[in-house]
Amino acid sequence: MFALSLSPLGDLTRFRRKNFNYEAFLVTEDQFLRCSGVLLAARSAPIEEMLEQSQDIPAFKFSDDLLGLESCLDIVYGGSVDVSPHNYKTIFKFGKLYQINEIVDGVLMWISNDLDYTE
Repeated sequence: MFALSLSPLGDLTRFRRKNFNYEAFLVTEDQFLRCSGVLLAARSAPIEEMLEQSQDIPAFKFSDDLLGLESCLDIVYGGSVDVSPHNYKTIFKFGKLYQINEIVDGVLMWISNDLDYTE
């Protein structure tokens, strides 16, 4: 298993300078969660773009079929994820879908280190 840590979110004041929604809702087939738009946007460019364009508190349709909504939020908020032979493909797809390059690059690095990643 490989513990992939994302970099700290850094200076978030850029969001204060924009016409930006600070709250958002993540919506799935069976969940509706209120969350921090700033934290989501700081990790994901597509989410940031959607939040910048919304005048109301946006409801972002979230694809939770990969990891589950709670796990996705744990990664975005917590900044880390455990990559293993059993989940690396799912973690990689999540990173690609939400354009979180640190996740994509981290999984690719893990694979390229000749670790045993067979399922």
